[in-house]
Amino acid sequence: MLLIVNTGNTTHSTKPAVSSRLAATPLPAPDDVLTKLDGGTFQLSDFLGKLVIVSFWATWCPPCLEEMPLLQQLAATHPEIPFVAITDSDDGQTVEGIQKFMSEYGLTHLEFGLDPSRRLFNAFGVVSIPMTFVLDQAGVVRFRKLGTLTEKDMNFYMIELGEADSGGTINGKKGVAP
Repeated sequence: MLLIVNTGNTTHSTKPAVSSRLAATPLPAPDDVLTKLDGGTFQLSDFLGKLVIVSFWATWCPPCLEEMPLLQQLAATHPEIPFVAITDSDDGQTVEGIQKFMSEYGLTHLEFGLDPSRRLFNAFGVVSIPMTFVLDQAGVVRFRKLGTLTEKDMNFYMIELGEADSGGTINGKKGVAP
């Protein structure tokens, strides 16, 4: 039996519908070397001292395609926050296909990392994509989101972490809707 209860108008809530705050004693995010599309490398630990948004995705994933414009917009508005998009170049896509996708969608402000060994996919416990993680300045996972990331989600995360006011302003710039 499924019982659905409507408790009234919830459209003004800033809390995302599908999200979870992690354990009371959060652990540092897994770290490993990722390959950039140009062949260079980076690690999530390179961003210590900054809030970081990590999105696991693929070019063939419709919900991933849906959230990419929002990630691009937020990354462009808030260059102080790294937005890292991690994918597996061996999972039904090629580096050339990923580059074409980036060009078609105008994704110029995201940091793309390839994880063909799927070590970070496995270490983060990615069970489905898109799956997004919010890391604090110490590199600790504070939030995770399974499914398409929304402005409402981002607003909630930023307010909870003290990075935005209740109006969605981050560092004096509007870029997240309440």
